[in-house]
Amino acid sequence: MTTTNITNTSATLNWTPPVSAPANGYQYYISQTSTPPLNNDSTPPTGYSLTSSKVINNLNQNTTYYWWVRSSCGTQNTIWIYYGSFTTAATICNQPSNLSVSAITGNSALLSWTAPSPTPSDGYQYFYNTTGATPINAFDVSNTSVTLNGLQPNTTYYYWVKSVCGFNIFSPWLFGGSFTTLNGQFCNVATYGLHPPATFTPACTGTAENIAIDAYAGEYSNVAITANTNYTFSSSVATDYITLTSQDGNTLLTKGTTPLSWNSGTNSGVIRYYFHKSAACDSENVDRTRSITCSSSASCLPPSNLLSFDVSSSTASISWTASSSNPSLYDVYISTSATAPTAGTTPNGNIDATAATINNLSPSTTYYFWVRSDCGALESVWVSGGSFTTTGASCNAPSNITKSNITSSTAQINWSAATPSPASGYQFYYSTSNIAPTGATTPSGSTALTNTTLNGLSASTTYYVWVRSNCGSATSNWVSGGSFTTAAAVCNPPSGLISFSITSNSAGISWTAAVPAPEQYDVYFSTSSVAPNAGTIPIGSVSGVSATLIELSANTTYYFWVRSDCSSTQSAWSAVGTFTTLVAVPGCTNASFGQFPDATFTPSCDGSDELIVINAYAGEYSLVNIVANRQYTFQSDVETDYITITNQDATATYAYGTTPLVWNSGSSSGVIRYYFHTNAGCGEQNQDRGRYIRCQTPPPCNAPAGVWVTNVTFNGAQLGWATAFPQPSNGYQYYVSTSATAPTAATVPTGTAATNSAVLSSLQPQTTYYFWVRTNCGGTPSVWTATAGTFTTSAQPLPGCTEAPYGEFPSSVFTPNCTGSNQIIVSNAYAGEYSRVNVVANRQYTFSSSVDTDYVTIMDVNATTTLAHGASPLLWDSGSTAGVIRYYLHTDASCGTADVDRIRYISCAATLGEVTAEITSLEWHPNPVKDRLYLSHEDIIDQVEVVDVLGQIVKTELPNQSSVAIDFTNVAEGVYLIKVLSEGRAKTFRIVKE
Repeated sequence: MTTTNITNTSATLNWTPPVSAPANGYQYYISQTSTPPLNNDSTPPTGYSLTSSKVINNLNQNTTYYWWVRSSCGTQNTIWIYYGSFTTAATICNQPSNLSVSAITGNSALLSWTAPSPTPSDGYQYFYNTTGATPINAFDVSNTSVTLNGLQPNTTYYYWVKSVCGFNIFSPWLFGGSFTTLNGQFCNVATYGLHPPATFTPACTGTAENIAIDAYAGEYSNVAITANTNYTFSSSVATDYITLTSQDGNTLLTKGTTPLSWNSGTNSGVIRYYFHKSAACDSENVDRTRSITCSSSASCLPPSNLLSFDVSSSTASISWTASSSNPSLYDVYISTSATAPTAGTTPNGNIDATAATINNLSPSTTYYFWVRSDCGALESVWVSGGSFTTTGASCNAPSNITKSNITSSTAQINWSAATPSPASGYQFYYSTSNIAPTGATTPSGSTALTNTTLNGLSASTTYYVWVRSNCGSATSNWVSGGSFTTAAAVCNPPSGLISFSITSNSAGISWTAAVPAPEQYDVYFSTSSVAPNAGTIPIGSVSGVSATLIELSANTTYYFWVRSDCSSTQSAWSAVGTFTTLVAVPGCTNASFGQFPDATFTPSCDGSDELIVINAYAGEYSLVNIVANRQYTFQSDVETDYITITNQDATATYAYGTTPLVWNSGSSSGVIRYYFHTNAGCGEQNQDRGRYIRCQTPPPCNAPAGVWVTNVTFNGAQLGWATAFPQPSNGYQYYVSTSATAPTAATVPTGTAATNSAVLSSLQPQTTYYFWVRTNCGGTPSVWTATAGTFTTSAQPLPGCTEAPYGEFPSSVFTPNCTGSNQIIVSNAYAGEYSRVNVVANRQYTFSSSVDTDYVTIMDVNATTTLAHGASPLLWDSGSTAGVIRYYLHTDASCGTADVDRIRYISCAATLGEVTAEITSLEWHPNPVKDRLYLSHEDIIDQVEVVDVLGQIVKTELPNQSSVAIDFTNVAEGVYLIKVLSEGRAKTFRIVKE
């Protein structure tokens, strides 16, 4: 009974077996206390063994263990027998040594140390902080060095390391002291540290020597340099940024974009050679080659700052900054190969200036160029200027770029044409930065002219402009046009106020836009001619250059003014405009151009067209003396003009319609008014037209000779018939029926037509119709045509767009909350799919897409009936419809599809649409209102809209209660319509805001 092979983590237990070996072997129990296990089997064994020995692993080092064994005889066990104790050995885990820090930069440092003996089995842990406090966390590492990255510049750090010799077995921490990172002010940071570790000593043969071909941007190399030597430091990435510092990284020697030339002067020893991706000192773990070129020609330093410019199809100019050695010549080398010249390369030429023009180049070709100082007996190293690419052949640049017509937001650029003229015109580029565009720069615009106007500029801002020729397959070099500065922002009033489309209760007004265009225009009108001032509150505001005034009083003179609203400031009010509304009679009786001619015209009534005046305007009238029982034909030589005939004082309308207008005077006689307008909207126009009249005895009334039908659809058709002779004064009457029974003289016509055709609408699909026509001569009409016309409408197509190649998305039904706000159904919808939406009756729904040109179709849940369709946003009153519907999106009315994400929106609110029942018990006060308008009703008020006299909704409320207070605090003074909806009934009334 012994314990053998004791180590720091294991031991072998041995015991004497009984005479008769137990059926199930042995159980053993191990504990760090001497308390024995219980014999009632309540203490579980530590393990089992079939033989009389057992190897125990994973013990703690330097720990005493106690152990017991018993036989397992099937269903019974013997009592536990105590076999003594043993103590494991202590593990040897020594500290590393020689902990030091090196390669310190602005954001990194290299820690290194010497491994102890024996070498720790699980490597090391290291720790660093800025406080010097005892380590509480650790970082694992398997090597004897580690680079610390992400450090802060000009910061002191403390550092430690320890050995890891197994699970929870460590040596004591070894403290290495502290170090301070560099100031990091000139790209002396190195995320990837030092590479290669060895210091590089160049041979200085005048040719490029590679230090590393797997260099990263964000690391540095140590380079041994000698005094009075020319060095060129280069990267294989042409945009890389190079920094040279002293060996400790604290002193900047020089910096710049590759290739970087530097003369060591009195400096010698080791320097740091940093790489970065740009002057912002950023890093990139992508391989590039780090090289160096040097020569001992201390008295012949190279030029610097090589540039190429004015590149054409056959020439290019290059320049450089003179060498401080003042050489007598500069050698130039040009090649279509990127291979750098060596000290023995023969130059293409030399020059005693710091610029040169290279001729006889090939079009559309990339060239590389180098320059070196030629000091006579000595030459400097070659310095690369990079490359340039010649333009296509015969694409010459424009010239003489000038600027004119400069305002706060626009400027005109002019130039002289290139010779020959470029096939595709010109391209222009402008910017607030004076950084010249390159061949890869995207132009701001193009034009076939030799001038262009730049719009949308910012006020008081300096812009730089360039122009180039566009020859189709090639472009010329960019030509600078210098700079210009836009004028300070101004807010000018609009001008040219006019009124139009004047009726008895409305009028249109418009104006000439202000320059520069403001954000919006404020409108004010009144029955008083007293002009508004700066403190006057506008009636309303619009973004365009016109507005419609509604709810006006008939036969009333109004004055109106408009001003520009430039957000932070407003212009003065414009000059006044004025108009007088018409008496409330049908037709068009507005006449801004008054009466013309002054004399009353009396037609001869000989049946011929008589000219009243050849320079009539639309928007004026003539006085005409008429007699009873005559047929008068009123006509303009502008075939779309609209004619109205009234009594002498325009208080009664006799006839109105598009020219020619036929009217039987009947019992009327005396003086009438004969109005011209451009259309039924009572438009006016100061453009000459002839005003004619024909007077004759009413002709007989003959029926048309025949009828026909065209353009039959599922719900419409166009009827046609032969022109009756003579032509009837009052056009034609037609009768349409689904029965073949002919109409009688007493039958009420379905409709009337001025000419020999009529368009039917709202017909039933797949239905047979019959129709008859008769003439209407003002008195007794003719008989109906003897033969009926007949046609059958086609089956109704399904309107809207129901194609859905992308199917349903999302798969769940969406139920809007009907608060009036926009809700997102899905933010990654496609055009060409649909969503299912749960709707309720008597609500107004708005369906919209984040792509404002999308097309919306609303169908029933089975897509058998179209409920609504149109461009986004689409408004729809659900009426009696309730339940699930389909909501389709397409790119346009042609049902286009696109698998490009857009947002599918919906909003739901109570509707103020067509309501037949009126609210009878609604109460409101006060009127006029200053702060709040109070509404009360016996039922729930669903929705309230406040509408200004321009027809624009000022605010919408969704109270969902029987009493509500509408806040008018921020509403401008004026007249407003209040529209109320309550449980399918509506009420509209007018209030005044003081």
